[in-house]
Amino acid sequence: MEYVRKNISGSEAVKVIRGIDLDKDATKINKITKCLIANTYTADVTVDVYLEAVDNAATNRKYGSSLGDKVAETFYIIKQIVIPTGVSLEVFDGQSCTADNRYSFYVKLSAAAETVDVLIDYESTNIVGNRTVRNQY
Repeated sequence: MEYVRKNISGSEAVKVIRGIDLDKDATKINKITKCLIANTYTADVTVDVYLEAVDNAATNRKYGSSLGDKVAETFYIIKQIVIPTGVSLEVFDGQSCTADNRYSFYVKLSAAAETVDVLIDYESTNIVGNRTVRNQY
């Protein structure tokens, strides 16, 4: 399998796999088969990994056009795990993560100076059964 590498730094959440909006029909199922997070910082890093879908229609009803507020469903896969210096974490060791493509896949670090590399591989299958393999960052 071929992997694409994504360098992540800072404390802003990074969307590794982009989903679609909740108010649209899901047309695909994403199956994440590999996710490796390698600590490239000089000290321990603290990482969150989660799936999130934003419901734009509900957001507009509740908040109007406010850019900072959103109505979202968030499901943590890992929350506040510490990865020691020089160590890599295999998130889905032998088990894959399957979700419809309304959900985006995020990685978030806890401190602005922290850095990691993320390697991810997933398959995207149409609801009708057409399968495509994707390597994305």
